[in-house]
Amino acid sequence: MKRSIGRARIFTRFFSLWVLILVFLHGQAPAGAASSTDTRHQAAVVVLTAHDVVPVADPQNSAQMTLFELDANILALKEAGYRFLTPQEFHDFLDGKLQLSGKYALLTFDDGYRSTASFVLPMLKRHKISAILFPVAKWYTPAPRPEPLSNPHLTAQETAELLQNGWILGGHSYDGHWV
Repeated sequence: MKRSIGRARIFTRFFSLWVLILVFLHGQAPAGAASSTDTRHQAAVVVLTAHDVVPVADPQNSAQMTLFELDANILALKEAGYRFLTPQEFHDFLDGKLQLSGKYALLTFDDGYRSTASFVLPMLKRHKISAILFPVAKWYTPAPRPEPLSNPHLTAQETAELLQNGWILGGHSYDGHWV
């Protein structure tokens, strides 16, 4: 069944479910680069963070978005002229080792839900995009989660598969939101 969604709805849902951090580096050269007036070093990087991406979102769970919505957001950004950076390119850019100009995006996924490996990874492989994962370390253990309706989290094997596909791990924390 083909679903259609209006551009306004895509971006409304996009901004309500993703934490949008705009890193505007217009007019600022990376450390060690040429002067700030050198336009070869001007770039805008949009860093987008999602949590649980599933085929059908629970309307009561604001941390979820659907696969359709994620795909629509990726396509809308590409259509708007954004190129997706790899996690390594982003780190190199921040370290001043990579010069960028234009519009770029980076995807990150928070908490380490199993949907990241089962649903997101295949989609991003089709788009040739990798991302950064910020898992909660304690949630790799078999101990029960404190949240009453928590979805399953990644296993070490699923995380290894993400790493084999160009993803990078970041540190969320050990005990997540209970610190």
